[in-house]
Amino acid sequence: MSILQIQVIRTLVMNEVKLRSRRLSTLVVLILIAALARLIFGAGDSNLSMLVINQARTVYNSSSLALGTACLFAPLLGLLSFYLTRGRIAEDARCGIGAVIASTQIGNGTFIFSRWLGAVAYLLLILAAYLMTVVGLQIARGESAVQLIVYLKVYGLVLLPVIFFGASCAILFDSVPLLMGKAGDVIYFFVWVFEVSMLDKVGHGHVSSMPPIMILEGLGMTIVDFIVRTQFTVQSISIGLGTFNPSLPANVVELTEIPNTILLYRLITTLLSFIPMLLAIPLFHRYSPDKIKLSNIRKRRTPFEIVNAWLRPVSRLVKPLFGFAAKTPNFAGQVLAEVAVTLVNSPLAIIAMIAFSFFAAIMNVKNLAGILVFACALWGVLISDLSTRDHQAQLSAMGDAVVGGADRRYLRQFAASVLLGFMLFGVVLYRWSFHAPHFALALLVGLLFMSSLASMLGRLTRTSRTFLGPFMFWFYLAIQTKGAPYFDVLAFNESASNNSILLYSEIGVAALILGLAYNRYQAR
Repeated sequence: MSILQIQVIRTLVMNEVKLRSRRLSTLVVLILIAALARLIFGAGDSNLSMLVINQARTVYNSSSLALGTACLFAPLLGLLSFYLTRGRIAEDARCGIGAVIASTQIGNGTFIFSRWLGAVAYLLLILAAYLMTVVGLQIARGESAVQLIVYLKVYGLVLLPVIFFGASCAILFDSVPLLMGKAGDVIYFFVWVFEVSMLDKVGHGHVSSMPPIMILEGLGMTIVDFIVRTQFTVQSISIGLGTFNPSLPANVVELTEIPNTILLYRLITTLLSFIPMLLAIPLFHRYSPDKIKLSNIRKRRTPFEIVNAWLRPVSRLVKPLFGFAAKTPNFAGQVLAEVAVTLVNSPLAIIAMIAFSFFAAIMNVKNLAGILVFACALWGVLISDLSTRDHQAQLSAMGDAVVGGADRRYLRQFAASVLLGFMLFGVVLYRWSFHAPHFALALLVGLLFMSSLASMLGRLTRTSRTFLGPFMFWFYLAIQTKGAPYFDVLAFNESASNNSILLYSEIGVAALILGLAYNRYQAR
């Protein structure tokens, strides 16, 4: 590699980092991961601990905190590393810079490697912010001195391959025309689910070896589980705010030397994570107009897009709603129009609303939580891009020009998110209000909280991924941790407490006010 190539790569990497770091979405992500670190740390006066082994808590030293926080952050980082870094090549094509890049003499290999390296550097900054948050929490609440070298060892072992693989997939999927849209999002999400599911293959009790298939588990959670099981004979283990027996002596985890087997496994996993990036070099479309089309780049990406295309005739059921919205005066009619547009674009949601309402009306009230899980998942995907729709269609300026346009648009999109929630699980809310009013209140507060968060994040960052990524991560954690009140935002685990309801009501109001204030500031 010549000196000129090194200088070109350095310039491109620095530009990538600067462009990504200046986005408002970066600030939002940093706030979210700081809140996540604080949440998984647990309250000092509660009977919840981040790492519980055999019903006993674990001493908060650098080893246990590094292992626990790395394991809990790995799934979210697996999503962030892909969804935060993909889209740059498509953005080049949208703004016209792609044609300039294509006409230069820079080779595909240099360009792809520079983009990948820039994405990795950006993700390392996010990881550093998370690390500083955890270290600060240990200083405030830990039970021993901070050992920074332990954190660096664990985070490097567990999380670096996650960053490499996510960035590699983002570069590959943006380089292949067939994967630039919905197909890439869906495929990567199922790869992520597969890696998360591999945690069950480690074994139980005290283990001394790992199956070779673990080299395919890029998230590194199996590595943390394996390290703990090599030190303890484990009958039960909980990572992530598990309850413990205060009468049992606390466990002490010490990370002295990492076994060579684990180092070899993670080295192979790291090497495998480069494969998507290397494949992107010969497959890169280089912004050729005969391979990519701007209409396809601008197309909204949704996991349900293929099914919605098949069900397009079902959208005729919503046509009367447009007429009703036109006859309804003022703000209410605008909200109905927003809902109608959303349902026309998602006929699958129409069928789901009918099915969920029917089954929720006839089934036993004790089984309502089961159907609520699926309704909440669909609702989260449905509202994720509602607040970004005007920006994607380049209609924001038109909406701002009318009287009260900016504020009214923001509030009607928030109200449309709430109304869509009522349409999906309103029957559950109604029946719970008589048989389980506490969970009905939790569901109502969660509905308002999620709607506020989706509206705020969409308006701040102008992309649906800022809400959709954390929402999917929360959803996965929620269905896995059924006894944690603070994860039961939408009450489908039936474990929400008064404190969690109050917390999310306060955050929801704050998010609504903050989003509205920023929206008004931007419209000036």
